[in-house]
Amino acid sequence: MTEERFLREAHSLREQGARLVSLSGRRVKGEVALIYHFDRGSELIRLELTTRDLSAPSLFSIFPNADLPERQAAQHFHVKFVGHPNLELSEAGP
Repeated sequence: MTEERFLREAHSLREQGARLVSLSGRRVKGEVALIYHFDRGSELIRLELTTRDLSAPSLFSIFPNADLPERQAAQHFHVKFVGHPNLELSEAGP
């Protein structure tokens, strides 16, 4: 999936009242496949995007609750989420 399509689909899910439930990832040939899980009513939906040069667009501006999962993924997988205001994790929390 292209970054543009990923962002379009995320916006569409937001407009449909979906909520971001979780973010998971897996390493794929030097990159990371990011899997965002959404709930829309009783339907579970996932969007998957593979990073480019370990970089991906942040969903923080669309789904503010992407804040902590993207921080955790940044720390664990070394992904740069473009557009996220602060990817640092501290001992005190986000």
